[in-house]
Amino acid sequence: MTAEERLAKIQELQESSERLRASIEERKRRRLEDPFSEHERMLADARFTKDETDLVFTEPAGSPPMQRGDREGVLYRTYDPNERAPAAADDGPSDDEAYPPLSELHEAIAEFVVTWTERKLAPCHERIAKLEAQVEMLTALLGQKRKLWTPSDGA
Repeated sequence: MTAEERLAKIQELQESSERLRASIEERKRRRLEDPFSEHERMLADARFTKDETDLVFTEPAGSPPMQRGDREGVLYRTYDPNERAPAAADDGPSDDEAYPPLSELHEAIAEFVVTWTERKLAPCHERIAKLEAQVEMLTALLGQKRKLWTPSDGA
C-alpha cells in the first residue's frame, strides 16, 4: 500500500466515522424525544410485525398448560419435554430431621470449644501455677535474706 492509498483509506474511514457518529446522535435524539416508541421498537416481535430486523420472542411464560381439543370434554396438556421439574418447596426443618435445631447445635458447638480449649491449655495452666509458686518462694527467700543481711555488716 502506497502512502497515497493509505491517506485515501484514512480519509474514507474518517468520513465513515463521522457519518456513523451523526447517525448515533440522531438515534439518541429520537429516543429521548419519544421513549415509548423506543420501548416498543425493542419489544417488537418479527412474527407480528413481519420485519426481519425485529426479534422473535418465545411464547409468554404464562401460557395455559391445557388446551381444548376438537371433541367435547377432551383436554390436551402442553409441555416442554426438556423442561426441568420445579424444585420442591423447602418448608424448613421438621421433627423427623436428622439434625437438631440450630440453637441446640450452637450450644453443643460452644460447649465443645470450651472443653477442647480447656484440655489443650491444661498443661500451660499447670506450668504457670508451678512458676507462680517458684516466684513466691524466691520472693520469700529474698525477703528473709534482706532481714539477715544489712549494708552495715560490711560484706
